[in-house]
Amino acid sequence: MKIAIGTNNDLKAKAISSALRKVYPDAEIVKVDVPSGVKDNPVGREEGMLGALNRARNARDKAKADMGVGPEGITETTAYGSFVYGWVAIVDSEGKVGFGASAQVMLPAAVEDRVLGKHMTMDQAMSEVSKKSKDDIRFKHGTNGVLTNGMYGRKREFQDATTCALARFVSDYYKE
Repeated sequence: MKIAIGTNNDLKAKAISSALRKVYPDAEIVKVDVPSGVKDNPVGREEGMLGALNRARNARDKAKADMGVGPEGITETTAYGSFVYGWVAIVDSEGKVGFGASAQVMLPAAVEDRVLGKHMTMDQAMSEVSKKSKDDIRFKHGTNGVLTNGMYGRKREFQDATTCALARFVSDYYKE
């Protein structure tokens, strides 16, 4: 079995691979850079899910894989504040889709204003607020990792979302 992960981010790919290995220990897992078809900083559940689904389909097709996995980090605004978290979509060769989301971390007002008000990307906003480099935010800690002082970082974020998306493929409750 070949599984393609649609990201150029090594940390996300490793996190997703570690969750996939629990179910598919012998799979060939490849990382492919594919577009999400949504803006760089998706806002809202629907846009985040669409970006993840597009990445999963694009990765599966580009790598000629049996399964594609698409991660997408998003910002979602509620009546109680804005939150950052990740979605993962998994698509198999028959077109069956599983979605999973990570835990959500509330954004501080300074980050929320930069992302939603000034339309900065999350790594730009977090870099300004935290004084960490954009690469540290994007490829090492993640916004969640910085905001939780390392208690809930990008690796766990995308492991959790992938584990939830795998439910569709490992549970008899989803049999049609």
